[in-house]
Amino acid sequence: MTKVTPEDYYAVAAKLCELSKTLETALKDLDNKLDVSQSAGTYDSGGPVWAISFDQSASDVFEMASTTSIAARELGYLVHQSGLNHADVENGSSGGTGVQPTPPHPQGSSLATNLHPAKHAVGGTHEKPAHWDLIEKYVTKQWADCDESRIGTAGTHFTTYGNTTKATAATLRSDVLGVFTQAAQDQSPEVDGMVDEVANVYRALSDAGDMGIALGAACQEVHRVADIDKRTGRQSLQILNAIVFSYEVDKIGARRIRAGWLVRLLDNLIEKNKRDYARAMDALIDGINGAVNTAAESNKGIYTTATTSTQLLSSILDRTPRQTNPVRNRSDEENRKAGEQGEERAGIPPHEKRRVPITYNGVPSLIEPDYIDDENQNVVEVKNTNEIRPYKTQILKELQFAQEEGYTMTLVVDHRTQINDPDIQKAIDSGQIQLIRKELDDNNDH
Repeated sequence: MTKVTPEDYYAVAAKLCELSKTLETALKDLDNKLDVSQSAGTYDSGGPVWAISFDQSASDVFEMASTTSIAARELGYLVHQSGLNHADVENGSSGGTGVQPTPPHPQGSSLATNLHPAKHAVGGTHEKPAHWDLIEKYVTKQWADCDESRIGTAGTHFTTYGNTTKATAATLRSDVLGVFTQAAQDQSPEVDGMVDEVANVYRALSDAGDMGIALGAACQEVHRVADIDKRTGRQSLQILNAIVFSYEVDKIGARRIRAGWLVRLLDNLIEKNKRDYARAMDALIDGINGAVNTAAESNKGIYTTATTSTQLLSSILDRTPRQTNPVRNRSDEENRKAGEQGEERAGIPPHEKRRVPITYNGVPSLIEPDYIDDENQNVVEVKNTNEIRPYKTQILKELQFAQEEGYTMTLVVDHRTQINDPDIQKAIDSGQIQLIRKELDDNNDH
C-alpha cells in the first residue's frame, strides 16, 4: 500500500513555490524586453484598434500569469502545511519523539497583486514618408505611422514566452504526479483534492502560454503586412516623384517653345498620376487596416480565456479573479483607498499629479488627470468604479486636454466597470479614448 509521507507534501510544496518564483521572474524579464511605446500608430483606423487590442491582450497575459504565480505560491503553502500537520500527528503518536521533520515553508513569489506591462503601444511615430506631399491632397487614408519592426519584435518575445510557459506547465504536472501518484490519490482524498488544484494551476499556466503564443502570432501578422505594404508605399512614392520630376522638366521645354497646350497636357498627366498613386496608397493602407482588424478580432479570445482560466483558481485564492459583480456597501474612506489601490494596480508610477487649465464648453476650469505621461504623450485616467457615467464630464475634459496637447488618452477601468454613457462609448469606438480593463480591485466582499 502506498504511503504518502510528510516529505512528499514538502516536495510538492517546494515545486509549487519554485514555480511561482519562476513565473514572476519570467514576467519581469518579458516586461524588460518589451519595447512597444508609441508603436501602434495613430492612423485611422488601424492605429487605435491595434493599440487597444495589443495593450489589452498584453495586460491579460500578464494578469493571467501573475494570478497563476500567486495561486501556485498559496497552494504550495497549503500543501506544505498539510505535510506539517501529518508530521505533527506522527511525531505526537510517538510520544513526541518522532523523527518526521517540520521545516519552514519554502519561499514563493513576492507578488501581492498582478504585474502589468510597464509600456503601452498606444501612440505613433507621426512620421510621413518622403514625397507624401505629392499625394496628400488626394489620399483618403492616413499614412500608417506604426513601428512595425517593434511590433514584430514584441511578437517574437511573446511567442518565446508562451512556448516556455507551456513547457513549464508540462514540467509541473509531471513533477507533481511523480510524487502524488495515482496510487497515492486513490489512497488519500486529501491528496486527490490537491492534485485537482494542481491541475487547475497547470490549466491556467498552459492557457497563459497559449495566450502568449496567440498574441505573438497576431503581432507577427501585423508586422508582416505593415512591413510589406509600407515598403511598397515608399517605393511607389519614389517612382511617382521621378515621374513628376520628368514631367516638370518636359514642361520647361514646352514653355520655351510656347507650347501651352503641351504644358496643360503635362499638368493633366501629373494630376492623373498623383490621383492614381493616391488610390493605390489608399489600397495599401486598407490592407494594413484589414490585417489589424483581423488580428484584433482574434485577440478577443485572449480576454475570454484569461477570465475563464483565472477563475479556476478561485478556491485557492479564496476570491474570484476578474469578476464583474459590482462592489457594494463601501464607505467613502474605503472607496478612496480603492481608488488609490486602483491607480497603483493600473501601473501609475509614483508622482505628483498636475492640475492643468482647460476651457470646456466655454467654461474655464482646472482638471487633474491621474497621470500625464509627457514622455509617451499620453493622458491616463483610472476608474476603479462600478460604472463610468458619474465621471463623464471629467473624462471628456481630460480627452479634450489630451487632444489639444496632441496626446492620446487611455482610460483604465476594472473588469466590473460598466461603460454606460453613450458619449464615452462613442469616444472609445472612434479610437479617441483607449479603454483597457485590468483587475484594479479584488472585489472581495466576504
